[in-house]
Amino acid sequence: MNIVQTLRRLGQKCNGWSEATNMQDAQLQLAKKLYSKNGLTIEGGGACPEQYDVFKNGKQIAYYRLRHGKFKVDYPECGGETIYEAEPSGDGIFNDNERLVYLSKAMREVLNKLKTK
Repeated sequence: MNIVQTLRRLGQKCNGWSEATNMQDAQLQLAKKLYSKNGLTIEGGGACPEQYDVFKNGKQIAYYRLRHGKFKVDYPECGGETIYEAEPSGDGIFNDNERLVYLSKAMREVLNKLKTK
């Protein structure tokens, strides 16, 4: 099942901040499962900025941040080497159709970085 199908199955629509938070929570649960399958843990969320910490075996290995329309992944923590950048439509919070896409892309970059270490 791809991300679009997953979002459709959630069957939720965003009409405001409270529902956006509900969608964010639902999507984060899916992201946590995806990360767990790859031996990682992701924590965070929020808005303005939307940010996440990623861990492997209890040690932080990445920091994600979306602020002012710029999504950035730093390795191994905030201020470290930037290993991925993108410009999603969301400003300080991902649009509902973006979150899982960018969290998946970021995870791939982190996994690739771990392979080169």
